[in-house]
Amino acid sequence: MIKALILDYGGVLSYPQPAQAVDAMVAASGCPREAFVEAYWRHREALDRGLDPGEYWRTVLGEAGGRPQDAGRLLELDLASWLHLRPEMWDLAATFRRRGATAILSNNWPVFMTRLRAVRPLADWFDTVVASYEVGMVKPSPEIFHLCLERLGQPADAALFVDDNRDNVEAARAVGMQGLWFRGQDDLAPLQDMLKFVERVD
Repeated sequence: MIKALILDYGGVLSYPQPAQAVDAMVAASGCPREAFVEAYWRHREALDRGLDPGEYWRTVLGEAGGRPQDAGRLLELDLASWLHLRPEMWDLAATFRRRGATAILSNNWPVFMTRLRAVRPLADWFDTVVASYEVGMVKPSPEIFHLCLERLGQPADAALFVDDNRDNVEAARAVGMQGLWFRGQDDLAPLQDMLKFVERVD
């Protein structure tokens, strides 16, 4: 029986980053699109580990050939791009919490988490939030999964981890957790079946 539901944020509790949001960042940066996207993701782990956002954007723009003076505009566009919430997943977490423990386990960065907490009081949905920059670890490190389980007070085999990154799901399974690779709306019904407590949403 699943006693703990652990959800990734980006791509699970939110929709994936919209293509038009990336277009807006590329336009604001003055960079070639391919160079911008490569640099944006290449340095994301450092941001998730706590790198200052200003330094992150200076590095991205420096590598991609952009305009450093536009870093503040890019920060705001980036923040907004990850705030398209997926309401059915928040409802799922709220329903599950009536009989089990819930957590967010996310590779994420301080400024964004501050913005998210301003939009949503996370304690209303989740018993704990494990954000990479706060704990000095990132998925798929096994240590971050063990920390989340410890905070929830649950053994690995009683927890279900849901992420849109397959490598992270495999890492969770490697430490003994159940896992679901979430690729979009079509995976909602299988998730509900695994939890076995809510009616399917058509």
